[in-house]
Amino acid sequence: MAIYIGHQAFTGPLEDARQLVDRAGLYAILVRPGRKQRVLCLEQTANVSSALAQRLGAGDLEPDGEPLRFAVLYTPGVQASGRKRLLEEIRSRLQAGRTPQG
Repeated sequence: MAIYIGHQAFTGPLEDARQLVDRAGLYAILVRPGRKQRVLCLEQTANVSSALAQRLGAGDLEPDGEPLRFAVLYTPGVQASGRKRLLEEIRSRLQAGRTPQG
């Protein structure tokens, strides 16, 4: 299953964060109020599963009573600088009003 965030196809939305593994990539934390996905958090990391667990443990997300969903784009062979560039491209598309589709 795929969800487009910005211009990239992420795997998801996934209901269980344990479905993500520790590989390099980008992850998104989503809520789905009604039928529209909303991105609460979009980050890049060398270890998706560990970073997501740490982020969820921070307790500062506001899902408005909606269950959290997750999406991931693994980026094997892409260095941190390339992931950061991709992250900024996606964020800029999201700020331009392009919402996740999926």
